[in-house]
Amino acid sequence: WRKISDIFKNDLNEKIDQLMRLRDALDGCIGCGCLSLRACQIFNPDDIAARHGTGARFIAENP
Repeated sequence: WRKISDIFKNDLNEKIDQLMRLRDALDGCIGCGCLSLRACQIFNPDDIAARHGTGARFIAENP
C-alpha cells in the first residue's frame, strides 16, 4: 500500500502545483494560444507556446 500511496501522493502534488500556477497566472498569459490579451504578446509572441502542444502550456509545464 505504501508504494501505491507514494505514487498517488506524487501525482496529487503535481496536480496541486499545476492548479496553484493556474491560480497565480489567471490575470495574465497562460500560453493557451488565444492571443487576446495584450500581455500575450509580451509573454508569448507569435504563439511560441503552441510548439509544445495545446492548452495552457505555461501552466501545464513547470516554469
